[in-house]
Amino acid sequence: STSYSTYDYNGYRLNKNAEEQFVWVSPGEKLRDYNITTKDGKSFSSLKELSAATGLESHSIEVDYDIFMNLHPPDTATRYAIYHASDLQFQLKPNAKAVDKGVILPNINDDFKGKAPDLGAIEAGTSIPIYGRRIKDKSSFYR
Repeated sequence: STSYSTYDYNGYRLNKNAEEQFVWVSPGEKLRDYNITTKDGKSFSSLKELSAATGLESHSIEVDYDIFMNLHPPDTATRYAIYHASDLQFQLKPNAKAVDKGVILPNINDDFKGKAPDLGAIEAGTSIPIYGRRIKDKSSFYR
């Protein structure tokens, strides 16, 4: 943990079964301390509470699976199922609360489409970029 780390413009999905949602671990008066653990931290029940106490995450928001076009929570009946990246769709819905809630990162997201960049890697309403080599037969991808 460092005293100079900053966190903001993130989206957090809360654990509905937990009272403590966030744990903040700080080195206190030191510049850094890599020996402290979560036991040395302070717990918070909400993002608002964490932000008020630490000054961090003031632009972050609470989100859930419903912000995505087609993404669902893991099936609890099949605990050890393998989910393939090619089957997951992290595109935001056009009216999702994460749209226009990001911050400009020069040379990364300068071409955002709304008032501000969206949270996440894929701007709402845009195509998913394809990096690296192209695979003709996608059915065997990671399977």
